[in-house]
Amino acid sequence: MDCCNFSFALWWGNNYGVNVDFINYYNKKHIFNEWKKRKGKWWERANHNLEQKEKKEEKINKKELIMFDGRLNEFCKINNVNVRAKGFWDDMHNSIKHLEENKAGETLISATKNAFISQKLDLIHSELGEATEAMRKQKYGLEKKDTFEDEIADVMIRLCDLCGELGIDIEKQIEWKFNHNKTRENKHGKSF
Repeated sequence: MDCCNFSFALWWGNNYGVNVDFINYYNKKHIFNEWKKRKGKWWERANHNLEQKEKKEEKINKKELIMFDGRLNEFCKINNVNVRAKGFWDDMHNSIKHLEENKAGETLISATKNAFISQKLDLIHSELGEATEAMRKQKYGLEKKDTFEDEIADVMIRLCDLCGELGIDIEKQIEWKFNHNKTRENKHGKSF
């Protein structure tokens, strides 16, 4: 059905009570099938590629994430050794050692450790603020000081240091969280 016939069908449907939605559907399908016949093998290849892409995406969505082979946890441990060597954990360990020597209660020792860990979280947060500032100043670039990428690297280094110090198996937790998030609703039920 060409464009003239299509217009006539719409006019006929409007004037004589024929279901216009059906006519629209029929005409679109007919025009689409005609186009498909003309395109031949190109259409078949495009359709095949689309089907393959959909199958691949479905496979990825069903597959559980297994992305680490121990390197992130190993980096966290090595990074923590380096950070300790630079003295960043000395205050916490010396304070806890002093409290233990003076037979302070477990509550005071735990509170002291929590205060130092909170400080480390604040330092991670401060690196995020520096990344925001670098972005505002449009300072970008790899292997350059005080750029957005440099500040994000600082965030990762401090975060991995914390995981190394606390013995967190971050690989296992990321894998679990990634797979858990796949089951949650859009935006996890929030507005953003």
